[in-house]
Amino acid sequence: MVFELKSLVLDQNEKIKALERQNDMQSKKIKKLRTMIKTQDAKILHLHLQHADKIDLVNKSNLMEPKPRNFQSKKTPTFEGPELSEKVMRTQTQHRIARASDTPIAFYAYSSQTFSRPSDHFVLSFDTVITNGGNSYHPHSGVFIAPRSGFYVFTWSFRVEGDAHISTELMVNGAPQSSIYFDATDYVGGNTSGTVVFQVNQGDEVFVRTTKNNFNGGDILSDYMGRTYFGGWLLHVA
Repeated sequence: MVFELKSLVLDQNEKIKALERQNDMQSKKIKKLRTMIKTQDAKILHLHLQHADKIDLVNKSNLMEPKPRNFQSKKTPTFEGPELSEKVMRTQTQHRIARASDTPIAFYAYSSQTFSRPSDHFVLSFDTVITNGGNSYHPHSGVFIAPRSGFYVFTWSFRVEGDAHISTELMVNGAPQSSIYFDATDYVGGNTSGTVVFQVNQGDEVFVRTTKNNFNGGDILSDYMGRTYFGGWLLHVA
């Protein structure tokens, strides 16, 4: 009987080790896919900026083309020249910059899924987008790419089940800026949240991930009883 129990325990331990190896392989694949998504998001942003620059160049070229004079008209003659064209170009550029500055930069998204026992440095993705002013938050990767330099407010929250303990941190380009920790009591879960204000530069990547050093145990939940979310907005242009 004892021998059978020992054999059963050894068999279970081997299965557990196999599952742990499989989980580690899956985590590495997920991390690789998230890196690929972030790279694609960066390429898309670069293409958008190139397209905007081409449109500005076309508009400036159209302004520089001389307009034909209407000699048959007895109205006040049209004055053409480089000074007038430069003034028009300057005015249009100022208006374009003003419109870009007036574009609200704000986002809010929450997760529609459960993160089952996330590994260390697991990047959380918030796939349900409610607000995305400026289109700078990317739900597939969970990353916000700052469209302008300035002071930003960021807030995030996560919900855990009973007996779980989870720690998450807010990252900027791989450097942690703040972290929050929640240790649920027996059979009673809950939400915790964090809010920070700091300066980021244009193109900086901001995201939420779990910490390391075995601070994480249990699932991260997100449903009608409590959402796991990520949000932020531009407070002041630097």
